[in-house]
Amino acid sequence: MLITVQHENGSIVAIKLQSGQEIVGKLMEQTPMAVTVNKPLVVELTMDQSNKVAIAMTPGFLLGADWEQNMTINRAHITVMLAAAKAIKDNYIQTTTGIAVPRSGIIQ
Repeated sequence: MLITVQHENGSIVAIKLQSGQEIVGKLMEQTPMAVTVNKPLVVELTMDQSNKVAIAMTPGFLLGADWEQNMTINRAHITVMLAAAKAIKDNYIQTTTGIAVPRSGIIQ
């Protein structure tokens, strides 16, 4: 891994793999050799109905696997792992739990 930053277990992280894929997941465990994430989702650029670029998250990392399991990634395959941006984190939480994170401000 090129950039090493310690993250708290339970935080939502974005991981860029050497293959170029970017995944988002809940960090479960970190060791010197591997990182374990729960419910990993692949981040992809797509086009929405009005032909604007949008970000999509799909459980398509391993098509035949149960994506709700923990997945361990060898650190040698990770280019960088950073805390997920707020918009990505909120989208990840909504996608994996069905709970929509309210926007900041007064809840009515």
